[in-house]
Amino acid sequence: MHLEAKNDILLKPHASEIRRQALLYIFEVKARLSTNLKHDLKAFCEEFNVPYPDIAIDEVKKNMKRGGLVVRNEGEGGSTLYAKGNLYNVKGKIHSATTDLVRKSETLNSRLMNHQGSLAKLKDLKTKTE
Repeated sequence: MHLEAKNDILLKPHASEIRRQALLYIFEVKARLSTNLKHDLKAFCEEFNVPYPDIAIDEVKKNMKRGGLVVRNEGEGGSTLYAKGNLYNVKGKIHSATTDLVRKSETLNSRLMNHQGSLAKLKDLKTKTE
């Protein structure tokens, strides 16, 4: 595509962007096909000499989300992307919601324990001062 665009009089000024978009689409399809596997977009961009990898991360993530995928970033600068399932995956949604609820419950429980400990100390101080 890049070579054809380079030789076309109308597409010649856009040949590099056409190549960039095609390569990013290849990465996106690869990530869609292998959900739950992590793919490093920065490494992909370096391997295929794709410019502006930081911008590419946001572009690919938006495209994948528009396609109904739940996308996560990891790694240095969030360059590792992986699709953790799709928005229509009820089991995945329930699992994510349950995991979030467990994490929030643990946080609230630890706060409650700290608060109860503080109340006990205050009661001890109050009884000692009386």
